[in-house]
Amino acid sequence: MASKTKAALATEQEEATFSKEQIAKAGRYKHRQDLVNALLSAERTYTLAEVDELIDKFMNGAVT
Repeated sequence: MASKTKAALATEQEEATFSKEQIAKAGRYKHRQDLVNALLSAERTYTLAEVDELIDKFMNGAVT
């Protein structure tokens, strides 16, 4: 079995999705917990890149 390269592992980690609850509890977003709870839907999962983008758009006044 072939071992995965660091790039392949990084890609898998970037594509991992998390529930609203998991993201709200994450240390990465502890200072934005209220914002995460307001912006994210409990019915779907998000990548960390998606969450960061939603937060950035909100902070810049561009939430749709």
